[in-house]
Amino acid sequence: MNRTEFWKIIDDAVTQTPKAREVCELIKHELRKRSEEEIVAFEEESCRIMHEAYRADLWTIAYIILGGCSDDGFDYLRYWLICQGSSVFQQVLDHPETLADFDQRTAEYSCQEFGSIAREVYEEKTDDYQISIDESLYGPGELIGEILDDDAKRERYPELWARFMED
Repeated sequence: MNRTEFWKIIDDAVTQTPKAREVCELIKHELRKRSEEEIVAFEEESCRIMHEAYRADLWTIAYIILGGCSDDGFDYLRYWLICQGSSVFQQVLDHPETLADFDQRTAEYSCQEFGSIAREVYEEKTDDYQISIDESLYGPGELIGEILDDDAKRERYPELWARFMED
């Protein structure tokens, strides 16, 4: 499964619902129609995309908007971001500040469920939960950029800091 096929599955689900958890259910439904090899390839592509989004600038914006963001929370945010579809995902990677443009009353900024979609469907087909993928894809990847302290965050993103951190 290449990047285009991966995003087609996601984008097709996103056209049916704006809710990340429902997107996950639609993705599972689609993956159930696929071969074991395609499910593994979906998991691998998901890991590659998660690695691309393992960026300090995005994490900083998430920290400011959410009033903090743990490493697990950042994983769940990146899963949620994938569940917004390819164009939104790319827009936020290109301009992380746009993460603040989501409606704060409805944006969940978290979707832990996405992280286990492929393994769940794979287990249904094979009775084995452990998907064997390229070992370099395990874990969060190499953080791109540098984590900032609060003073540097405030200095780099003064408008967002004022909007979200200074109540």
